[in-house]
Amino acid sequence: MHYINLLAVCDSRLRFTNIFVGMPGWVHDARVFRRSPLYEELMHEDPLLPCHMNIFGDPAYPLLPLMMTPFRNNGHITRAQLQFNRKLCSIRSTIEHAFGMLKGKLCRLKYLDATNLRGIPNVIVTACV
Repeated sequence: MHYINLLAVCDSRLRFTNIFVGMPGWVHDARVFRRSPLYEELMHEDPLLPCHMNIFGDPAYPLLPLMMTPFRNNGHITRAQLQFNRKLCSIRSTIEHAFGMLKGKLCRLKYLDATNLRGIPNVIVTACV
């Protein structure tokens, strides 16, 4: 079985607004993110993301000025931090829903010719569009 990672950002309407496809094999989410053009853009002095917008990431991602991640629960988390984590989790469920729709509507992706790894990223990008 082959793995190809998909890093995606979606808006509140479940539309993918940024995707990065093609890192083969099992790779940690944070590593995929750090190699993505999105990371480079967010680290740029003047990123394209409007200043009133943020990206919400799960605990695997680093906390950045334009990316919010949950507080790590090391047993000393405050009530306010716990409430923040719950709210962030409910917001992040949007991307889970978007991925679910992608998988459900395009179940043919599981029948891709896995021997042609070069063409698979293009198919995945097309499916996201």
